[in-house]
Amino acid sequence: MRVINVESDQTATPDMLRNGNVLVCATGVDLVLPYPSSDFTNFVIKALGPNVTIQSAAGIEDTAHSVVTTPITLSDGDARQLFSVRDHADGTQSAYRLGVFG
Repeated sequence: MRVINVESDQTATPDMLRNGNVLVCATGVDLVLPYPSSDFTNFVIKALGPNVTIQSAAGIEDTAHSVVTTPITLSDGDARQLFSVRDHADGTQSAYRLGVFG
């Protein structure tokens, strides 16, 4: 596990999304997640201020089990765990799954 400080808007690299990493985002950061590319990814995003957004063209399954491609906003102190699971039966990647951390 590594803690990675995200100080400005950016697209996360696959290295940032390795299992167990914690991405700590400054106020107002827009973090774009790339398409999932590994068999299993599990990481945490924590907001250190208001208006932190996360988004992915692959979609993020929210807590209501709807896949959205619009940004999800985190408030100051919010932490969310995200997962990506590969469907080995058909070889596709799922959207990221959003969970509550803590």
